[in-house]
Amino acid sequence: METTVNTNEVGINTNPNSATETLDVNKKEIDRLTQLQILIDQLLEQFVLSLTYINNKHKLNGTDPKEEFDDKQFNLNLEELSNDLIIKCRQILKLIDLLPDAIDEKEEENQIIRIKTLSKELEEIEELKKEKLNEKDLLMKKLGSLIREFITL
Repeated sequence: METTVNTNEVGINTNPNSATETLDVNKKEIDRLTQLQILIDQLLEQFVLSLTYINNKHKLNGTDPKEEFDDKQFNLNLEELSNDLIIKCRQILKLIDLLPDAIDEKEEENQIIRIKTLSKELEEIEELKKEKLNEKDLLMKKLGSLIREFITL
């Protein structure tokens, strides 16, 4: 009896481009660190599924003595599972290579200056917003008093 492992049935994605294909749909929504976390989660799931397969199918398991153990097929399945793990690791390494390098001190200083400038602009805008809200409240009070005067006439 030939036992084969269908990696799609156990949830293992064997397509080497699958990480980019599945994540391309939401490429703009998912940042690279999130993509990396997804790939690591998938790798861990593949490890667990591979170990589960090995635990359930090895010849020392002896759960079903009627079932013949096909050593050749088992080894082929192990090779397929290990190739899937290698592919997933390569996808992770490829994504890690796409992550930005550390920035130098000059860039960091420029970013800090930019952040401070933007923070000051934000404070000014918040102050302007408060002024406009106060102005709106005054105008609403004036409008309310004008409406009351008009109604009493």
